[in-house]
Amino acid sequence: MKRNEMTLKEFCMRYPIKEVVLKPENPEDEQSKLIESEVYSRSLIYKRFGENAKISFNELSMKEETEYLIQVELNEKQNNIFAMLDTEIDGQKCYGENDILSDLTKKEYSELASSLRNFKEGLIIM
Repeated sequence: MKRNEMTLKEFCMRYPIKEVVLKPENPEDEQSKLIESEVYSRSLIYKRFGENAKISFNELSMKEETEYLIQVELNEKQNNIFAMLDTEIDGQKCYGENDILSDLTKKEYSELASSLRNFKEGLIIM
């Protein structure tokens, strides 16, 4: 297992958030039906924690991730990406009781979780 640490701003700029939006199937035809499309953008969630906030998280091997997911299936661990990657912001846990994320809105929480999933999947934008 490798532990990564960087500024939250750098993390948010590197790993995009993924959202599903509705777009016209044929943009030139005003009557075309809407279809779901995925779009990627950069999160500004780092502003909630300050310009110099640090995020640290584990980079799991396939074996470690598989072992974690088996424990989730056995109800020994939560299916929570923040817990799985042991995510911390400025040294404070992002999961469990009294986590640092408890004051975030649902949208802000989703943005950060989406960025972590994209890190896990290796999706980077520069």
